[in-house]
Amino acid sequence: MTEAEGRQFSLLLFDHKHLWVAVQVAKHLRVFPHDDPEQVHLRFWNAAYDTYQPLAVALLSDQPIQEIAEKLQTILLVSTIAQSEAREH
Repeated sequence: MTEAEGRQFSLLLFDHKHLWVAVQVAKHLRVFPHDDPEQVHLRFWNAAYDTYQPLAVALLSDQPIQEIAEKLQTILLVSTIAQSEAREH
């Protein structure tokens, strides 16, 4: 992956993380409208950190694409589960 491709991928990853957090917060607040939005956001932000951080570290350390791909599969799985749950509500 070139440096420019790595930057673009990192930006996409960053945007994806923010979108995932926003969807989770919105979904949670629909069910629990009296919860503190900032606390809910912080909880999902921390959950996202645990999921996305290994991929960010792999990108920054120039790990082989295969190792990065395995971490990306985890993120895509989390995303797919979130989308399925969102459809149920």
